[in-house]
Amino acid sequence: MNGSFRFIHCSDLHLGCRFTGISTDDAELGKKMRESTFKALDKIVSTAKKQKVDFVIFSGDVFQSTSETPKTRSAFANAISKIKVPCYIAYGNHDYRRKWENSIPLPKNAFVFPDKLTSFSFPDDNNKVAEISGISFPAKNVVEDISSQFGCNDDDCFSIAVLHCDVDSASEDNVYAPCKLSSLKSR
Repeated sequence: MNGSFRFIHCSDLHLGCRFTGISTDDAELGKKMRESTFKALDKIVSTAKKQKVDFVIFSGDVFQSTSETPKTRSAFANAISKIKVPCYIAYGNHDYRRKWENSIPLPKNAFVFPDKLTSFSFPDDNNKVAEISGISFPAKNVVEDISSQFGCNDDDCFSIAVLHCDVDSASEDNVYAPCKLSSLKSR
């Protein structure tokens, strides 16, 4: 690998979102919006394969919590199995609780961050080029700065922090896992 790697980072797919407000006003537009989340996932898969990336990162809100069904869970599992490279997943405030996790498991190339900071070495511990550290939401309303748990553990490799958070929010309404950009940069 010579110290280089390629990856895709994505967030906020909200698979299964019903777009109820839009669908009420315009049924056809609502249908297109519902399909768009799955088309975005398909695009991620095709781009990962075409660009021959080394791994893919999903940093929160893969699913829309109120709409996750066996179909959405299965579609995601099938999609990432086609990528055939490691997929690192941190769940956020909309998918902190996965309803179908036990009945529809993710493929072996999926690595889900638990609700405590965890790190993976890429490609492995013996040839580490990157350290991918992440944390998933333990509950819908995370009000503390979970980014404060992050820090670079190894100065000889590239560090990637994976979390779902609200950076420098101007509003205190609907803030989740608030943090400051300056704080993130210092880590």
